[in-house]
Amino acid sequence: MTTETVPHFTGRAFTTQAALWQRMRSVIYSLLYILCVHYAYVSYIHPTFDYALYIYLDHSSTAVSATYLLAWLPVVAHRPSPDPAQAIAALIYTLSYVPIQLSLLFSVDIKYNQLVWIQVLLAGSMVVLFAAAKAQRRRPPLVSTQFRQLDRVVGALALMSTALLLASNVEHMRLVSFEDVYDLRFESAAVPQSTVSAYLISWLSYCFISYLYARGLIYRKWMYVAAGLTISLLLYMSTGAKTAILLLPVTMGLNWLWKSGRDFLSRLLGTMVIAIVIVVLVLPDSGVWMWAKSIFLVRVLGTAGWTASKYLEHFGAEGLTYYSH
Repeated sequence: MTTETVPHFTGRAFTTQAALWQRMRSVIYSLLYILCVHYAYVSYIHPTFDYALYIYLDHSSTAVSATYLLAWLPVVAHRPSPDPAQAIAALIYTLSYVPIQLSLLFSVDIKYNQLVWIQVLLAGSMVVLFAAAKAQRRRPPLVSTQFRQLDRVVGALALMSTALLLASNVEHMRLVSFEDVYDLRFESAAVPQSTVSAYLISWLSYCFISYLYARGLIYRKWMYVAAGLTISLLLYMSTGAKTAILLLPVTMGLNWLWKSGRDFLSRLLGTMVIAIVIVVLVLPDSGVWMWAKSIFLVRVLGTAGWTASKYLEHFGAEGLTYYSH
């Protein structure tokens, strides 16, 4: 009788296998995500918003294959880690990089042998971002006293920004539906304001409210969530910024996707694939669902690619503008 040797798997081997499986999921999900973004552009974004120059030019299968490859390739440089920098790189890849690569092919009317070099440079830049995000860093954890100091600073700036917001817009502030939001935006844009006020209100939109939500949700400080929700509502009533009232669900969604942080990219890509399929194939093109589709497909997926395409066309035609644009 002979005894068979049973393989012995160490904890390190299991860890290595888990990391490999995480990377494989990112690779697979990224390809599915590229296909879904392409499908969303062809089936909804282009036919619905062609008037806004979301055009779809003819292109060869070779150009499509090369664009797919360059859109997918940077994922190879991604390494799962709980570092917040990795999450930032993952968000850039998902919400900006992939839509930009596809949109350049779809909407910039130049020969592909010229466009491909721009796509290669973008791919190299995304690889650099992933590589920089995975660099090992040793930093001391923030302690409660540091958070309390930051709370006071951000809180004071948020109050100041909200006061400036109300002072500038109090005459036309009102709660409107998404259908009437553009009238409110025109009224807000006509109000003169100083550079300092404009910057602080911008920081209110993109920093202070998100900080309040993050502190409130992670550390169960519900007064912070209430303060963020109140400021978000005031911001929407003042400027018609739809993203302001969506910041809380977006923050909650990102917190749910984050978990330990190590598998954030694959979870993000997988969630986006499911969301695109549901939004495009299931949601109707009427009522509030129409606004949901346009916000998700155009604002989240389409805007970055559209902007990059128009910048490329503008600077390709105008050359150096010395910031006159």
